[in-house]
Amino acid sequence: QGYMPALQRGAPLYGHRCDGFWADVGTPQRYLATSAALLAGKATLPYLDPLAGLRAAQAHGTRGERGSAWLGQRTEVAADVRWGPSVLVGDDARVGAGVHLAHSVVLPGTQVPPGSQWQWTVLGPHGHLQAAAL
Repeated sequence: QGYMPALQRGAPLYGHRCDGFWADVGTPQRYLATSAALLAGKATLPYLDPLAGLRAAQAHGTRGERGSAWLGQRTEVAADVRWGPSVLVGDDARVGAGVHLAHSVVLPGTQVPPGSQWQWTVLGPHGHLQAAAL
């Protein structure tokens, strides 16, 4: 499994030096951990602001703190949604009434059903990937 069989067959191995932030986001757990680190400002990207175009979420009269909940462009969010920590809602997503999101990413164009609860989950327009708690 992985690259070892290819190396055993004589395939070449290449590397690339990276002086900046790098993360393996190949599993839901790693993707969510990396998203949380970027939203919280614990990791930075030298040529890209991961919060550009996002706005802090308003929930129950409390302004979202850095690393709490961030909304993309043209999102529609019910007034009683409960957030955080570490929530990102992508562009054109809709979050229904009574939803609770924590440690999750809602991909662009996704509709989160009313009354649903999600933790450690990547939600997409065609389904979701649940990750074990980190």
